Amino acid sequence: GNVAADLYKAKAADLAEQRVNLELQINQNEENDEQIFELMEQVLRTAQAARNGFINGDFEDQRRILETVSSNLVIRDKEIVTYQLKDPFAMMATWPKNPDLELMWSLGDSNLDNNE
Repeated sequence: GNVAADLYKAKAADLAEQRVNLELQINQNEENDEQIFELMEQVLRTAQAARNGFINGDFEDQRRILETVSSNLVIRDKEIVTYQLKDPFAMMATWPKNPDLELMWSLGDSNLDNNE
């Protein structure tokens, strides 16, 4: 078994091109992963700020936060009867409860700031 030189060269060029394409895809995926992580961190920070602002804010702060995170809000006798969460908050509401995340929420913004 020897392989003909022209066949070897053609196959080697083919494999080199495939390698370059795969390396480009890997780089793009790594960039996308980083962008997704940054977006998720921003969403979590926004959700945390909204939670803290709602708990500690006055009526106007609470109203503004509710308008930001929800729609179709129905209030009767000063109680929220029905609402729909806007994305990405609706998606976050479907996440399973996680004790570690509950601890993070209870610590407030200081937990997120320590990771910077």
